[in-house]
Formats: sequence, structure tokens, C-alpha cells
Amino acid sequence: MNADGICHVYVDNSANIDMTMQIVRDAKIDYPTAYNAMGTLLVHKNLSCNGGLNELILELQREGLKMYGGPKACAMLNIVETSSFHHEYSSRTCTIEIVEDVFTAIDHINKHGSGHTECIVTEDSEVDETFISQVDSAAVFHNASTRFGDGARFGIGAEDNLGKFDEKADEENFVSFDESNPLKEDKIISYDDDDFISDDISKDNQDDQSTQENEVSIEQQDQYDNLPKEWRSRRDHPIDNIIGDINK
Repeated sequence: MNADGICHVYVDNSANIDMTMQIVRDAKIDYPTAYNAMGTLLVHKNLSCNGGLNELILELQREGLKMYGGPKACAMLNIVETSSFHHEYSSRTCTIEIVEDVFTAIDHINKHGSGHTECIVTEDSEVDETFISQVDSAAVFHNASTRFGDGARFGIGAEDNLGKFDEKADEENFVSFDESNPLKEDKIISYDDDDFISDDISKDNQDDQSTQENEVSIEQQDQYDNLPKEWRSRRDHPIDNIIGDINK
């Protein structure tokens, strides 16, 4: 799944615009080449009427973000139309589209997404519950950056392991953050973070991975030391292969 990181942020009608800007900035601009960076921004149509959309677009353009539009967005914002919603951008580029409501956003994500990581920004709990229960992706976040969709964050190793986390797992994992209660947990994953942005967790990934690999090596060595002598004599095999044979 790491090869297909077409991640979405859906900005609902009730979204806090200041929070939205921080989340979108972190999800795309902080590290645009990341596998969990936002690829498509979906915006509720009502935000185009109350000025929220224009405020968001101007802020993103100031940050140097290039945008391609879906059919509705390109007509409304006078930007170039995207050739495909399935394209993964590894640069400061994204696709933006205007949607009717949360159900249209869900349909778009399930049709065009890669099943990696999605986010909804909303203050409406019913809309939030609808989104997280119907989006078919490995990780779904409420009021939190898609950059939290990281293997090290989930305690399952470095980024390549996130694809193994759910392809598709029996139970998806939904995490909810907001300003008043950043640790509100919808299902089984919780964090110690105090905010809804990732604090550039990518910079810690290498250290996290090295630590985890160290722990695995120590654990394997302990298992190896407890093996019968005839197994420990198989020096021509990696430790993990020997242990794998024992566990068959």
C-alpha cells in the first residue's frame, strides 16, 4: 500500500477554517513527497458561499501549493482540470474538488482512493461518524492530519508496514482529535499528542525504525539462545529463518 498513497482530506460544511488550514498545511506542505501526504482535497460546496473556500485556497497558494481541479472546482476556481483523480503527487501539488456533502465525499474516496489514509475536518459528530464508518481505508482520522497514518505511530514498525496493517484488516482504526479533547478515541488507537498535526513525524521515522529493528534483533537472539543445540548449529541460516522453521 505504501506505493499507492492517494490520501484525502475532506473539509465539511461545519469545519473550523483555522484548524483546516493547519491540518491541510501539515498533510501536504510539511512533507509533500511522503506516502501519507494529502493527494486530494475535497471541500463541501457551502464553503464556496461563505468565503471559507477562498480563504483556504489563498493560504495554500501563498504556501506554494499548485492545484488541479475536478470538474466543479476548475470551473469555480479557474484552475486547470486534473487528468485523473488516481494520480499520486510527490510534490507541492494536489487535486481539489467541490462535493455536495459527506456522502459524495465518501463515494469519491472509495472510488478514487488507494485505501491508505483519509481525514475529515468537521465539528458535526454525526457527519464524523458517517465518514469514519463508511470510508474504506486503512486509517481514517477526524480533525487530524493524514501524516498520522504512519507505521511507527501505530506501533507496527516503519512506514512500509502500514500496508500490512490493513489489507484489509478485520477492523479498521479510527482516531479522532479536536482542540478541546485531542485524545478522544473512536476505536482502538490512541496517541499522546497534544494537537491535530503530526509535528513532522517523518523526521523521527529512521530513529524509530532503528530502535524497533534493534528490539527485534535482541528478541530473536534470545529465542535463538533457547533453541536446542542441533538448531543453533545451523549457522548457515538467518536467525529468523530458524525460528520460523521451529514455529511451523
